[in-house]
Amino acid sequence: MPKIQKKTVFASLFAVVAALALASTTALGIVVHRVRQFDKANNCRVLAGMTPLDVVKAQAGLEASGGKDGETGSKDAAAAKKTQESKKDEAATNQFARVHGMLFQGDEKRIAIRFSQKPVLEDVLRYVVISPKVDDITVDTEEDYEFWPKKIWHWVYLKSENYKFRTPYAVTVKREMPFDDGWKLEQDFKRTVERPDLIPTVSLVDSGRYLPPIGDKSIAISVVNISKIACAVR
Repeated sequence: MPKIQKKTVFASLFAVVAALALASTTALGIVVHRVRQFDKANNCRVLAGMTPLDVVKAQAGLEASGGKDGETGSKDAAAAKKTQESKKDEAATNQFARVHGMLFQGDEKRIAIRFSQKPVLEDVLRYVVISPKVDDITVDTEEDYEFWPKKIWHWVYLKSENYKFRTPYAVTVKREMPFDDGWKLEQDFKRTVERPDLIPTVSLVDSGRYLPPIGDKSIAISVVNISKIACAVR
């Protein structure tokens, strides 16, 4: 197709699209104008979705809140704002932290407690009671990030070498425990945990050459929670 014909075709298409756009804009303007005429004649607001009764109610409410000089409306608005701020402050002071689990981690020799908020580290031992009592407890913390839903968990670890096997420990987290940003527990949290037995294992103490060329030619074996083993040397 010659270049002149191509230009003619493109110009014709552009003229058609422009005419359609102009016609659409004109039609829309006519529709909006007719709707506004209808609103004025029937005392309603079609575009806002308000019937004549809704318009009357809105005007009555505006007049009641405004008064003669607008002072009444200003006072009501100020009172409403003050009430809203009071409720916000009350909600802030009554926000509660949560305990989301407790377990005994045997390999680490510690009780692990997971909180929704970060507790004050130096006050943990004052508000966590363990029965029977355990001496020489050290406190450590760790944050655990959860990406979906987005959440940060706060772990508290109570570690000691004096936890006994097969002994139930009643752990109470008191509601008075302080948290960062003024959070607190709604009530005491109680849970009983127990240090699990070590996993039965058998392993060689030394690596490399096991039978020495001199001496009693013995092999050192480490045995945990196993009363009898059978072995063979080949």
